[in-house]
Amino acid sequence: MNFKKVMTAFGLVASFGLAACSSDSSSGAAPEDLSSSSSAPIVLPETNGDSLVKFTSMNASPSGATSIIFTGSVSTNLDADTSAVIDSINFKLGNETGGQITSSFTFTQLTAPTANLNLIKLSPALDLTSFKDCGNLSAYLIVYGHSLTQSFVAIDTIPFAKGCVVEESSSSVAVEDPVLTAWEVELSTSATKSNAVDLDSKTVYFKQQISAETAPLLDLYLARENKAPVLYTNGNLTEFAVANASTIVPETKSASDYLSYPKPAHVSDFAFKDTPTNSVTDFETTAFIVKTPSYDETTGKGFYVILPHEAEEAGSSVSMTLTILGVW
Repeated sequence: MNFKKVMTAFGLVASFGLAACSSDSSSGAAPEDLSSSSSAPIVLPETNGDSLVKFTSMNASPSGATSIIFTGSVSTNLDADTSAVIDSINFKLGNETGGQITSSFTFTQLTAPTANLNLIKLSPALDLTSFKDCGNLSAYLIVYGHSLTQSFVAIDTIPFAKGCVVEESSSSVAVEDPVLTAWEVELSTSATKSNAVDLDSKTVYFKQQISAETAPLLDLYLARENKAPVLYTNGNLTEFAVANASTIVPETKSASDYLSYPKPAHVSDFAFKDTPTNSVTDFETTAFIVKTPSYDETTGKGFYVILPHEAEEAGSSVSMTLTILGVW
């Protein structure tokens, strides 16, 4: 098994504090029969042909308050065997004592063998309310495939955490107000400059890099409609049918612009009416809020204040600098 994962996903969902009785969407077992104390040891298939499979950027991220989505890519190692393909995948969950977790884990099955697989296309999602286990947990991604000479099985581990319920009096619970830091990025409709940005990772993309693979990552991109700038989220990329798209709404509290925002800035300094949209054209509004699929109101992750600078026109293209406040 491949246990090289750095525990970067730990703590992503530790603040949820969720605990519900375990259940399985297909088993129909009573919740009291599925306590973690009686869970059987997790059984994983024997692996072979590990060298034929590459796991890249495996990650677990919160999706709302009660679920986790898993992302990353899996591909066959063509340097080792050009005939290798992936036939199917499966997921299993285990707790920190090595017990099997029975839970509601959904994903779309493969319909044909493939050499490259982006998990976004399969939409693997875990309902955190479907089991009572908490603490440091593990999702095991099991890949089945074949080449001209053998069938193979490879496994990778995606660690994540689920908060355990701690009884506290309301007077002892401290509510944090996340601090936002500033970052500037320039977007342009020119083919030679960055056009889109993944806010969570501070990664920019050129227009020609927008594809079915990258569309789920592109929280904002700049376009020019009737010679005027428009900021779109990936929810506007309808040709790629992005699930869990980012949203953008006007900021309603601070009246900040890129020169006058609070320093230091906190999440509580800003507010919005949560009516999701995928574009803004009225830049008389001085600030906008973008929420990405990783949005967590407790930590401030996935909450971004967008402060546009004045657009700059250059012939048939337009550019715009954005001051972005966020938790990174």
